[in-house]
Amino acid sequence: MKVLIAVVTGLVSVLNAFAAQQIVSGTVYDNCRDPVVGAEVWSDSAEQTRYTVLLGKFVLPLRANAKSPVTVTISMTGYKTWKDYIEIPQTIPKNITLEKVGKCDPPTRPAVPTPRPVDPARNPSLLELELKSTDPAKRLNALKVLATLGKEALPSAPAIAEAVRDPDASVRMQALITLRAIQVRSSVVRDSLLMAMRVEDVGCAAIQVLREIDKSAATVTQWNAVAADEQVSLDVRLCAAATVIEVKHAISPEGETAIASGLWAGRSKALELAVMSDASIRGFAEPLGRFLSGYATPMDMVKRILETVSRADEETQGRFAKTFNPPFERLSDYAVGSDQLDKGAREMLRSAMRVRTNDVISCGFGYERWPEYVTKYITFIDRAEKLGVMDARSSARTLLSQSQQMFCILRDNELQTNQAREVLAVAIQRRGEAALDPLRDALSDEKRRDRAWVAASLYVLTGGTDSQATGVLLAPAYDPGPGFSPIDVFARVRPIRDERVIAALEKSAAKSNEKAANALVHGLLDDSARERTAARLLQSDDYPAFLVGARLIEGLPKLAPGTVRLLLKGLESSERWRRGEQSRSLLTRHARSAVPVIAEELAKRKPTETTELLSVLNAMKGEAAPAVPAVTALLRTASQLDAIQTLAEIGAASTPAVPQMIEIVRSERSPNRAAAARALGAIGPNAAAAAVSLHALALAKDEVLRNAALEALAKIER
Repeated sequence: MKVLIAVVTGLVSVLNAFAAQQIVSGTVYDNCRDPVVGAEVWSDSAEQTRYTVLLGKFVLPLRANAKSPVTVTISMTGYKTWKDYIEIPQTIPKNITLEKVGKCDPPTRPAVPTPRPVDPARNPSLLELELKSTDPAKRLNALKVLATLGKEALPSAPAIAEAVRDPDASVRMQALITLRAIQVRSSVVRDSLLMAMRVEDVGCAAIQVLREIDKSAATVTQWNAVAADEQVSLDVRLCAAATVIEVKHAISPEGETAIASGLWAGRSKALELAVMSDASIRGFAEPLGRFLSGYATPMDMVKRILETVSRADEETQGRFAKTFNPPFERLSDYAVGSDQLDKGAREMLRSAMRVRTNDVISCGFGYERWPEYVTKYITFIDRAEKLGVMDARSSARTLLSQSQQMFCILRDNELQTNQAREVLAVAIQRRGEAALDPLRDALSDEKRRDRAWVAASLYVLTGGTDSQATGVLLAPAYDPGPGFSPIDVFARVRPIRDERVIAALEKSAAKSNEKAANALVHGLLDDSARERTAARLLQSDDYPAFLVGARLIEGLPKLAPGTVRLLLKGLESSERWRRGEQSRSLLTRHARSAVPVIAEELAKRKPTETTELLSVLNAMKGEAAPAVPAVTALLRTASQLDAIQTLAEIGAASTPAVPQMIEIVRSERSPNRAAAARALGAIGPNAAAAAVSLHALALAKDEVLRNAALEALAKIER
């Protein structure tokens, strides 16, 4: 019985409490008589904000101590805010009209729409329950569906705002997206967004959502607080600073702190913010200089910063210059766009480049990057010269001052070392006469480690005329390093004039150095020097040297008697199969120079030693005509047959030998009658005096003799 009394007493107390609860209710229409859904309803006498639902209805619970009348405010985007006093306790729900901004559209539906069925899967109340699920996937899906509901999801705004605090990052981000989609304004949502602004992965998104629904001074203050908070991630701080700039069109002190931190950290977003006003650039002089030095920057940004700083006071310029010290690669890139800069900005760039031209190149790079590194440095010097930082002579001295550092690469990497040296040498030689004095000054320093390399560059630049450079290259102490020998250097210069160089190339060519051989063949352009060199090589016992000598002779218009005799000597060499054929070919090619010498040799030598000489004349054919007297003299010697064959090859020019040929044809004891008859036929009509003798021979019993005679007569009498 006591229990029943207690239950009844408690129930009465609850009912009395509900009865004591005071509310304000009503329906909100616009001036077009359409119900307004999603309007925010609040009062200083209420515990929380409520929203109008379908048909524009609302119920706003009041505090128990609320006193009549209460102030009620109703607002919504696109409508003028309504504010009025309502007497409580309220007996009749109040009809409220919100004035719509703009004209009313013609009515297309009844003033009170017919409620449509609600899809359970799109029911905001059910979706709110899904937000409390332990499964992140369900929470995420619920938020995605709520985002598609638009204004219908307004009653669920507090629950969506709470999801901003969700432990799952993807759910937090989707909550922000949903809040942006429904565009709700309430203290609950605002508080959730303010909290989310300080979370690294969603901070920037929270700031953006809050910017779209609330740009009040209080919110700007919160953004500034985030920008100044070093406990917040730098990216979020920059987002906050950027939002303040976009809303207020000015950089606050808190924003400057964030931007400066971003510049020191190399954030490109910070650079974009810093250049939004000239005043900010002056305020960020030091971090801006550091940013341009450490990070690649678009040329339009560089132009804006340099030109602004160049117009600033001396103190600002000094603070900027203190940290504006980019590596030469970056300065080189900035120099490409220097034609876009004004005079003051170009001078600032020149000053920075002038400092870098005195840098010492480090050897701390791997082999694979060394040629690239040297190439970039040379490009920097080229651009500095073009910008007027230095002249050609100064740039040559700068490159030479760096060359010793460039040569600290280990000698065991031939490819990379040679490439680096070649690139540097070409860069210095490209400066032409302006590089001559710097090269000569460097060459005079006998303590330079790269002295031989300097000599090589000077030798090439002067076309081989600098005697001191040649001497250094030929010195026994010369240590060229891999792939950069004196022969390599000598081979680049044409024509070759220095006898010392020629001697060095001869020596190398004799050892089968193809590069030296080619250097001689293509570099010796003076005929007399070419023939003298060839003569020395032809006398060598080494066949490679003989071969180079032969190559030198090929291009000469004529040969001296001494050279011809060297070739004749080659005919009788023990290496006849190599030297002999080469000599025969050259003698035939230079028949005009060779025939007089061969004729002399025929007169001097024993008949048995003339076979090779006659074979050469055979190959010359008609060009051997000057040697006919000497060959004719051999018709009375043991070399008669060889002489007859040679005269036959010479042809019509052998006419002086016809009388002796006739004697051989008439002599029945001669074994060479047939050969003589054929030779007369080769001489042709000029041998008409031999016709009688040949007719007589045509009657001989020997068929060979008859045929030879008949063939000769046919050629003579045609």
